[in-house]
Amino acid sequence: MKQAASTVSLFGLEDFARNFVRDINHHQDVRTEHLAEAFRECFGLPAFPSLADLWGLCRRLGVEVGALPAGAGGLLAVNVWHDSQGPSILMEQELSTKRAETTLGHELREVLENTFRRVKPSYIGLDTRDSKEMDPESDCFAGCLLMQGQASRDRLHELGYDVASFAGETGRSLPSVILRAQQLHPAGGSESSLVAGMWLFEAPWGRVRDGSSTAGDLKLRYRAHLSGFSMDKSGSASSKLAHSVFPGRSAAAGDSRFALQCLVERRPVVASVGGFDLFGQHDYLVAAEPFFAVGVPWRVLMTAVRRDCEHLVAPYIRRLGVRMEARTYQSV
Repeated sequence: MKQAASTVSLFGLEDFARNFVRDINHHQDVRTEHLAEAFRECFGLPAFPSLADLWGLCRRLGVEVGALPAGAGGLLAVNVWHDSQGPSILMEQELSTKRAETTLGHELREVLENTFRRVKPSYIGLDTRDSKEMDPESDCFAGCLLMQGQASRDRLHELGYDVASFAGETGRSLPSVILRAQQLHPAGGSESSLVAGMWLFEAPWGRVRDGSSTAGDLKLRYRAHLSGFSMDKSGSASSKLAHSVFPGRSAAAGDSRFALQCLVERRPVVASVGGFDLFGQHDYLVAAEPFFAVGVPWRVLMTAVRRDCEHLVAPYIRRLGVRMEARTYQSV
């Protein structure tokens, strides 16, 4: 992974930073989507940059990318700045391509934050050494950089919000796509937006790799609420139904009838869940799709779509090849 030392000056990086924070004095005024888009446009990155694109950009910016030394304590990457040499990013050598792309995007955000302070000493920045403060911002930036906003919205819509197909097409990881979908469809969006919840159960990769994982190993790892989807309606009957049907924060695949069924049957499951409102417009279509690796359970992707948005996910349901009216569960 060692990248040849760059002879490029930091003019491009520092010039970009200087222009970006010219009228910004505090990190709270930095909008991540705007920063990622400005960074992409300035340096000519495509809508879905590859690892090679990111490495090439680092070379152009004078940011050296190398390998983490042995005994790094489980770290995926670190970034350092030597006054005489400029910024460097050191990464774990055995990362998959998808993880390396996300990790490099994450570290580039921290390099940018440090550059903002260098070019504008009055700028009140984030403490890049404080993981609790910095990591959420860096992760968000990586998602925005790797999946351009409008291009991602358009393609997700064309695919019927089939996040698994989107991940395969773009080379992005499924967890990162799920989290990006939530960023692109916040509460208060347009009336035509998809109202849906997404949950991804995963088994530990070590157990999957050695072929020992079972349905009981899959725990909820990632979730997204799109366009104001909520399970909490102030103790209402619909809220109680939602909590009985949709996964909670600490759920396991075995706690969900849909997730468990698709694992047992080794095929997607689609069901209609009624009882949320009198006329059925705010009932839900639920899809659960299993993923296996080396013949054992690895993931389950569960999606709940409000029925008045059902037309938006028609391509996804067609791809699953399961009838929408498969099963119906009513509140009690």
